[in-house]
Amino acid sequence: MAVTFEMAGLVALVAGASGNVGTAVARRFLGAGLSVAVVGRDATRLQFLVDEAGNDRVHIAAGFDLSKFDDVEDLLHESEMALGPIDIAVNAIGVFRGGSPTYDESSDSLDFVFNVNVKIAYNVCRAVIHSMRGRNRGRIVNVGSVAALRADANSGAYAASKAALVRLTEAFSEEVKQTGITVNAVLPGTIDTPANREAMPDADATLWVGPEQVAEVITFLSSEGASAVTGVALPISGKGSR
Repeated sequence: MAVTFEMAGLVALVAGASGNVGTAVARRFLGAGLSVAVVGRDATRLQFLVDEAGNDRVHIAAGFDLSKFDDVEDLLHESEMALGPIDIAVNAIGVFRGGSPTYDESSDSLDFVFNVNVKIAYNVCRAVIHSMRGRNRGRIVNVGSVAALRADANSGAYAASKAALVRLTEAFSEEVKQTGITVNAVLPGTIDTPANREAMPDADATLWVGPEQVAEVITFLSSEGASAVTGVALPISGKGSR
């Protein structure tokens, strides 16, 4: 049974809501009584969230390029017009690229992972902080990876991007912690998804962390109960060693 947090009536923005973790977070928030603006690349999956909720507490924000700050500001404005001021922002957008020795990776790979894993979070955090500061409250959670703490071979650019996300989280946290806004990151290990099971058929998936488990931690960090927690990069490794 999910832990209950008093969050009903709040408004959340979930970027990456069509991904496995983002979908789990959106569902968890909706179940807790929040209204949720969802952003993602899979329109069918976002519409399923709307149909599943069966109410007007879900707003699909589409047609925005989150690597552009002006688009993020427009997205935020549209979402707030639809649902109200954003109390919670979760950035669950991320991409993996690896498989080759770092010395053989192209600069295009580095640009790609930094654009998705760092720049989008940078823009989302900046935009929502400007909105939250006027109300002296807010919760921001970035979804990173345990790769931020230690890189595996053949994943240098990816690991560097996730480490950069942690440093950004810490910087934003320090800059706004006197305003009632908290900024944290979660660092999942291997997540139990259909894609990962297909890619690693011989691995023991019981050692992985489930998207719903990640969503529970994000829900806590988004709650009033976590008001004293900020600047944290919290590993979520399931039963695995990382």
